[in-house]
Amino acid sequence: MTQDKDDDDALAAEFVIGLLDHTERETVKNRITQDAGFERRVHVWAEHLENLNADYAEAVAPRRIKNRVDQTLFGSPRSPRIFWKTLGLIATAAVLAIALGVQLLTPDQSFELQAQLEGSDPPFGVSVAVDRDTDLIEVRVTEGDLPPDGTLELWLLPEDGAPQSLGTFDARTEMTNALAGALQAGATLAVSQEPFGGSPTGLPTGPVLAVGNLEDA
Repeated sequence: MTQDKDDDDALAAEFVIGLLDHTERETVKNRITQDAGFERRVHVWAEHLENLNADYAEAVAPRRIKNRVDQTLFGSPRSPRIFWKTLGLIATAAVLAIALGVQLLTPDQSFELQAQLEGSDPPFGVSVAVDRDTDLIEVRVTEGDLPPDGTLELWLLPEDGAPQSLGTFDARTEMTNALAGALQAGATLAVSQEPFGGSPTGLPTGPVLAVGNLEDA
């Protein structure tokens, strides 16, 4: 079991960095859609590696240099195993975003609402920021650990009516939800632990880890 986990970690890291050929990437992309645990590993590696991109500028390697590198590493100047168009770990987060169809985090995003959700048993914290114009919600875990056997789900708790899901998230996620455009200061949000893929019932099914209210940013 440990060996399987190590192999999955290595595969997820290679996918994020861009070391897989086309056929391997397609196989991994299909697995991501079917294996929530493996999808989580890919997200974790993207979080670990995305900051490395800031240290490198894009540089297209001349063909003669690329061929020499391929020859040294793989014994073939045209090996499909790795496509060296850049030096270092270029655009790691962009590769993941294209593969999974998710948005990259944008630090300069303008948010109108914010909230700090907190729980005490065990201590757990989540920050939420909302851009109503674009229906964008940014969620970051600020305290506590991610559940190893499930996922986190963000909920709107109306004064009247049932909780409404705003989406599932990891340590740092941006997501869009049509409900975001109607959110107002004072609205109550909560985070629950759910099975991989989110609540199977459309309502919270697991423990509520944190609660808080939106306020003007």
